[in-house]
Amino acid sequence: MRGGFHNSIISTPSCLVYFSRTPSSFSGRILPTPDLQLPISSSHHIISRKTDIPVSDVDEFFESFIYLLNNDKEYDYNNKDNEILESILKVENKTIEKSVAPSCSDFLKRCIWKGNEDRCKQLFTQTKTANGYCCSFNYIQYKLYAKELQEPKRVSGVGYQSGLEVLLDNNPDDYFVTDISSVGYRILIHLSEDFPDVASSNILCSIETNTLIGITPLIVSASSGLRRMPLYQRNCLFPDERRMTFFPFYNFHNCLVDHNAKITYEKCGCIPFYIPNRETKKKWRVCTPKDALCVTQYEDLYETNKENVSSYDCPEDCETVRYSTACYQGSFDVHFTNRFGM
Repeated sequence: MRGGFHNSIISTPSCLVYFSRTPSSFSGRILPTPDLQLPISSSHHIISRKTDIPVSDVDEFFESFIYLLNNDKEYDYNNKDNEILESILKVENKTIEKSVAPSCSDFLKRCIWKGNEDRCKQLFTQTKTANGYCCSFNYIQYKLYAKELQEPKRVSGVGYQSGLEVLLDNNPDDYFVTDISSVGYRILIHLSEDFPDVASSNILCSIETNTLIGITPLIVSASSGLRRMPLYQRNCLFPDERRMTFFPFYNFHNCLVDHNAKITYEKCGCIPFYIPNRETKKKWRVCTPKDALCVTQYEDLYETNKENVSSYDCPEDCETVRYSTACYQGSFDVHFTNRFGM
């Protein structure tokens, strides 16, 4: 088992997810306004010409677009809305996730690693996750045919001075619909080799605060003799004992992601956009807006199966690290603002 873990934020990668300072939910009922006449935008006519979609259908689509953004299961829209959206995105050569995601440089303003200021783009990379695009630190994205594990960055001591410090700009003017009623950032905490998704430990950091996150690791290690035992007796796997469809090395967490992707393909004929290493011998079609109804239908199935993972054929890890976290928040102080030159 690789050692060197300490009670510090940098024992594991962090993934930042931006959410709005002024979030709004559209799950409530929207009242009709029959006396309000909305003008038809000229851009609707342009979209209609480029996509060969009747302008009346384009107008109807934009009226229901807010429900599509919020993935509102209570709204009874048909799949035509998703097909129109896909046609528009094809013309513009864009994806929803990439178009609405802020870049890491938009909100990562200052980064300090082990007491030394460094360029944020050298420390963070934009990654695809089940939550959309994230900015990840110390996350190792393996190629499918990688032959050995890489070494993540490690701290040299305890305390925030030997860890990672980041100054974040929430950009309150950049308003958009969010799926949680909160303000600030969501930080996902997971192993460097784990794919970041909804099962990862996460912490919400409010705006205008100084947030300290402490991490305590629990290391599970195994003796070399365990490998000689058959799988049915030890009921666990080492990373090099199974190659999965989308991940080169085995671990329990990635096995769940791998299995859910294959369920989506079996039921809907596509895999989620965030699944890594899609460049396999098999041609995997990535889900698009027209698949939204099917994918949404099976979202609850994934949550149910996580409670009964025996059907997944995903044995536990023989060696792993689990984390417990503690979060402390306070107002900006003079020392902190001076440290970042504010």
